[in-house]
Amino acid sequence: LVMAERVTAELVPKLGREVAVRLVEEACGAVAGSGDAVLVDEVIVRLPAGSGVRAAEVESWVDEAAYLGSVDWFIDRVLARHAAVVAAAASAD
Repeated sequence: LVMAERVTAELVPKLGREVAVRLVEEACGAVAGSGDAVLVDEVIVRLPAGSGVRAAEVESWVDEAAYLGSVDWFIDRVLARHAAVVAAAASAD
């Protein structure tokens, strides 16, 4: 479910926005409503609208290891803030 936005973005060029959004919503609903350990990539390829999508393709989109998003930006902000706090503390002494 965390990767729903990424999967939708990847599906839009293949299926169009409306179909991609509907497909991901349906797949996420099926996963959330299931008591089993079902993966969203498995559900997407089983649904009729996802019939032209390869499972390996969707699996690569939901791979957390490959998806870092804006992590570099956040790291830079934290380091800059830390440097400012250290500098302020040093000048106060």
